[in-house]
Amino acid sequence: MKIAILACKTLKHEIEKACKDNNIDYPIYWVESGLHNYPEKLHKTVQEELDKLQDFDRVIMTFGLCGNALLGIKSNNLELIMPKVDDCISLMLGSVDERRKYGGKNGMYFLTKGWIEGERNLWVEYQYTIEKYGEETGKEVFDMMLNHYKTLGIIDTKCYDLSEIMPLCREISETLNLKLKILEYPIDYIEKLLTGPWDEKKFVVIKPHNEVKDFTLEL
Repeated sequence: MKIAILACKTLKHEIEKACKDNNIDYPIYWVESGLHNYPEKLHKTVQEELDKLQDFDRVIMTFGLCGNALLGIKSNNLELIMPKVDDCISLMLGSVDERRKYGGKNGMYFLTKGWIEGERNLWVEYQYTIEKYGEETGKEVFDMMLNHYKTLGIIDTKCYDLSEIMPLCREISETLNLKLKILEYPIDYIEKLLTGPWDEKKFVVIKPHNEVKDFTLEL
């Protein structure tokens, strides 16, 4: 069986380590993380990438529903494997239920090295807002955007040296008035996604000539 991985570039470090540790040599096709800001573009890009991979039998997709951007994606000749999560954060934390622990009015904004390297990351957006509106108005805009966030959560997946990103994380937390917290999470869920078996509680298997439909996320 010919297998490929279609992956969000946000998860580059985690996926590459999971592949190395599990002796996986499937070809990986990356999708830019900044597309998550544009659901229609993300949908179009993912479908185009899958259409290019029709010579494979199975594609493992490291995406959740991503704000429903992946609903309606057609498998055509492929079998698609997806984690049963809403987005990459839940995938990194191990489940949707685990992510919900950090929600609510005192929510947590998550960062990893992959997110920091993304072309439309939080810090880039902040700098752009300050440049566009001026420092005073720009900070007011971001205060409104981050109204329900109290903490900046750094997900330590042990896939890179955390000290590489901590100076910037501290600067972001101080500038945006967010408490800094390091969360250690293994990449077990990502490894299981890449290796199988795929039980229906945590994964969705989409057979050829079907499409991605909404699925009930476990509470």
